[in-house]
Amino acid sequence: LFWTALVAPPGGTKSPAFAKARAPLHREEARWVAENVTAKSAFDVESDRHAAAMKEWKSNGCVGEPPSKPPRPNLRQSTLDDVTVEACGKVLCDNPRGVIVLKDELVGFLRSMDQYRSGGKGSDRQFWLSAWAGSYCKVNRAGSHDAGPLIIPHPFVAIAGMLCPDSLPELRGDNRHGVHAQDGFLDRFLLSYPDPLPAVAETWGTVSEPVERAYCQVFMRLLALEMVSEPEPGCMTTYRPYFINFNERGRAAWSEYTAGLAHKINALEVSDPFRGVLSKFRGYGLRFACLLACLKTKEIIGADEMTGAALLADYFEKHALRCHGRGSGDPTTRIAQRLIRWMSRRPDMNHFTKTSAFLAVKDKTAVQSSEAIVPALKMLVDHNYIRPAQPDNHKPGPTPEFYLINPDWSRPPC
Repeated sequence: LFWTALVAPPGGTKSPAFAKARAPLHREEARWVAENVTAKSAFDVESDRHAAAMKEWKSNGCVGEPPSKPPRPNLRQSTLDDVTVEACGKVLCDNPRGVIVLKDELVGFLRSMDQYRSGGKGSDRQFWLSAWAGSYCKVNRAGSHDAGPLIIPHPFVAIAGMLCPDSLPELRGDNRHGVHAQDGFLDRFLLSYPDPLPAVAETWGTVSEPVERAYCQVFMRLLALEMVSEPEPGCMTTYRPYFINFNERGRAAWSEYTAGLAHKINALEVSDPFRGVLSKFRGYGLRFACLLACLKTKEIIGADEMTGAALLADYFEKHALRCHGRGSGDPTTRIAQRLIRWMSRRPDMNHFTKTSAFLAVKDKTAVQSSEAIVPALKMLVDHNYIRPAQPDNHKPGPTPEFYLINPDWSRPPC
């Protein structure tokens, strides 16, 4: 299960590429709709026969077991457009293998959360956070409460869409002072933020038929995978995902991957929000490895699959740094991030001095003197977080360096 987002400015030709990428799913869904129409016609005929059999059974004094109702056909779906929790729950009950939410603009998906709740307050965001982990879900039905809740033992909802760079703060959940919601929502997205390409004249380039055919075959192979039934005595049969195990070399490679990931996380400050981003790459490392094994029609994860998974994780980690405004992770950027977190924790503070900023982030390694924060302060000025100013009612003596905090802080990427 993957949550992915392509970040590109307007005019970056995101939509044509996205349409091409999702075309195989839409073609399959069109076929499933046609099959469902045929199945529903047969169901209507069987329903009429059942009604006649019930009438006859009742006229005979209800002797014996009543005639069995024909099963209603479910429409197989792989994509989801209505992303309200109840609508998603209904589709997942009929499609336990899961679906994918496809959005040209992911910010619209975010804004739709809790839109039908009083004051816009509800638990939609929490539902999606849990669904990413495949955790057990129970969805209460508003319009048919008597029918009981929808139970989804293994929710599987992938998300794919596009974003403009200016939308990243909203996806992060930043408020006016740039404070993260700290619920890990953006952390769960695999972000790709490539450098914009220059505009060019018509090249008449297309995706070759062999490449497009091979790409479609990947979808068909994955869609053909079946879940594993788990019949329980006296209960309905449930289904779970298929499990793939490590071989000995795969286990060693996984241990090496997680050790490297732990080292990166431990190198950051405890309060650094990017720790949450890195922590998600533990789960994504497994998901990448499983995907590669399935594409090779293997039932085991070996060293080769883990090598590929590590390369994919490294790619998305680099793009996550960019999307989270981390730049290249140089010392100036890290100090600037610490200053941002210091200001974020003080929403009522509208100004500060260089000395107070130094005392807030002083340490025994990177910031041992006030001069160490000068490049970071300049970076924050350049990106419109703060601006230099003259202090009011200055007392006799040296004039301190004084900065005003932007009251409309929107946290542009560093």
